Amino acid sequence: MKVVALLLFVLTPFISQGQSKKIASIRTPSEVVFAAIDRAGDFYVVLKSGDIHKYDKNGAILGSYRHEGLPTLFDPSNAIRLLIYYKKSQQFSWLSPDLSVNPFQLIDPSLVIDPSLICPSGDQNMWMLDNADLSLKKVSLSDSRVLDEFSITDQFKENRITLMREYQNFLFLLDSKTGIAVYNSLGRLMRKIPIIGLANFNFLGEELYYTENARIKFLDLFTAETRELSLPQPAQFVLLTDERMILTTTNQVEVFEFIP
Repeated sequence: MKVVALLLFVLTPFISQGQSKKIASIRTPSEVVFAAIDRAGDFYVVLKSGDIHKYDKNGAILGSYRHEGLPTLFDPSNAIRLLIYYKKSQQFSWLSPDLSVNPFQLIDPSLVIDPSLICPSGDQNMWMLDNADLSLKKVSLSDSRVLDEFSITDQFKENRITLMREYQNFLFLLDSKTGIAVYNSLGRLMRKIPIIGLANFNFLGEELYYTENARIKFLDLFTAETRELSLPQPAQFVLLTDERMILTTTNQVEVFEFIP
């Protein structure tokens, strides 16, 4: 019935009575190109320089990471094993919570012909997007086996996917020109959320959230209920926890108290 609820989702606006009070303002040394948050409530900004900075919920810096080049993907959602991937070298690694780097691993070319994006699947597996045939493969990292595979050519005629996340047994793909496509674990397209120019999306509990027209839009993945919340100020990236709202602009990060 949860899947049915997701399929039957109809946008029914509801305005959340969120509250916000600014508690920190951070100036970054170079442009913010991505922002992410982990399940512990710490947040990260990826800078155009390639550096990654980690902050606690009050905006105090906890660590930094530097590597040559800009990462294709950085996913710290696990909080313990932070995935970083560089498409150019086809290498990935799991950073520690203090952002110290573990040995890099090469993606096995026998599993994926032309990898363009990856994301974690549980603790031991990984989704890989193969640009050669626009297919998605779930790979076991422990023994280098392909566990699942399905094609996305029915929905995507070309690869413009910029973000891929697994959450609550759904796989979410972001196309900057069409929006978010949601697949179940069997590779069935459950729904599409049309939105042009979206840079990021995230999750809060059982909700997917993203920004559009200066508003945060929430979708409950199981009940299909929706709600909206006005942003206190314009932002490029928006991150939420049960206590904080983090907003980024070009060289600025603002941290607000937040009551969902």
